[in-house]
Amino acid sequence: MSKGLSYFILGFALTMAIVFGLGWYLTKAEPVSAPSSTAKSDVLTKEDFTKGSSDTNGLNKNGDLPVVVTGDQLGRENPFDSY
Repeated sequence: MSKGLSYFILGFALTMAIVFGLGWYLTKAEPVSAPSSTAKSDVLTKEDFTKGSSDTNGLNKNGDLPVVVTGDQLGRENPFDSY
């Protein structure tokens, strides 16, 4: 094997080792833990749902929107006619 080819292979191996080493080091994530007080405040209770219902004045079905849209509600006989 010639001296130039062995230097090329050695350089390539060294470059790959550096790239993989930096990739591994930069993608390491530190462990994250949530404080226990934050985790407990995310629990929804019946009181939360009752308060939400009273805030929206008891609306249900996305604000009591009509299920079937008719031509009378759109002002046209055929809702699919072009404008």
